[in-house]
Amino acid sequence: MTLMTRMLGVLLACYSLSYLAGGVLSQTNDPKSLRREDIVIRRNRPTIYLCADHKTDKNGTDVIWLRIYNNTIWTIRFGADRTGTSQKLLKLSSGSRVAGLTNESVAFPRYEFEPSETGAKKQGPMWGDVGTVSWLPSNTSASFSVPRGYFKLGTLFLKYKYEWEFTGAVADESYAPVHRVYFGIADLGDLSGHLCD
Repeated sequence: MTLMTRMLGVLLACYSLSYLAGGVLSQTNDPKSLRREDIVIRRNRPTIYLCADHKTDKNGTDVIWLRIYNNTIWTIRFGADRTGTSQKLLKLSSGSRVAGLTNESVAFPRYEFEPSETGAKKQGPMWGDVGTVSWLPSNTSASFSVPRGYFKLGTLFLKYKYEWEFTGAVADESYAPVHRVYFGIADLGDLSGHLCD
């Protein structure tokens, strides 16, 4: 499955769920008329995406800096190992107030790896039993680092949810869809096609 196919799947899920969550949409009175242009901020980019941050050091350091972008009109939430830096108070559409990441934030997401070989044992970072969540507002990005050695395991992905999928600031709706954003790269020595602009 290509990255473009995955992104199209995410976009279609957004449209489907946007229709079901019609009352949440303040941008339009008729959810049936919702278009991609109503959801995304930068029309030439995916809704949620990962790229190699400009501060990635090419001199053989042991980490790759990535950046997660929220290119939608909604806030998203993802699992985190600990609280991100440089947070600010954020008001969700439900009226709840949470600490949101900023463009200057360093985040600590609980990313995973999809094995590159079928049937391969899933490996990667060992997250503890206790964690937190990070909130990424609309039109915002935050950086995070990943040890270079992990990329030999497969394709990095991050699970996230949109703010309209919550029944409260923390609780999720039952049987909500799982959204993933991927960052797959074969050659860590050449990040040119994967750099953030």
